[in-house]
Amino acid sequence: PDGRSVSYVRSYRGKFTLYTYNTATKKRKKVYSSGQKLLHSPEDPLKLLHAWQSNDRLAVIEKRNGKVFVVMVELSNGKKVKKQLSEINQVQ
Repeated sequence: PDGRSVSYVRSYRGKFTLYTYNTATKKRKKVYSSGQKLLHSPEDPLKLLHAWQSNDRLAVIEKRNGKVFVVMVELSNGKKVKKQLSEINQVQ
């Protein structure tokens, strides 16, 4: 949102990690991770979705154990607030 930071998710065998990358400083920061690394785990690109809410906050939509959660991540202090979206059972 500020033109200097981008966010992306890397996945490996069921483990998802959300990063931000500052294009000015060329530094990457781990912001959030989910799942567990498994030897044979099918990749699910919809397991961890994210979007910027402001320059300092990312919203993460996560499917875990058949439930959908939203996690608000404050980038400046690392604070995370997680809430279940009980009326939603599928994200596409």
